[in-house]
Amino acid sequence: MLVISINARYGGELSRLRMMYEQKMAIAKEVQAPQRILIVGGSGAHYTVDAKLIQQKLGIPSINIATDEPIGLDVILPSVADVIKKGDM
Repeated sequence: MLVISINARYGGELSRLRMMYEQKMAIAKEVQAPQRILIVGGSGAHYTVDAKLIQQKLGIPSINIATDEPIGLDVILPSVADVIKKGDM
């Protein structure tokens, strides 16, 4: 599970981020294909990488599982490890 350290001043931010994370992980688990493109990262990837466009252009299921969180890849990468399968890019 994703561990997020957020200052109390952000109020309900933790629940919003947890919900986003859980929704994206559920989608990644649902998409079954021999090859998928998974976009992993922080807010830069979350807001700027268009998985739908990538999928349309390449014909490979593409899922943006990046999240808008103030954390580093040392936390993000282990949190998505359980949805990565052989053949994923």
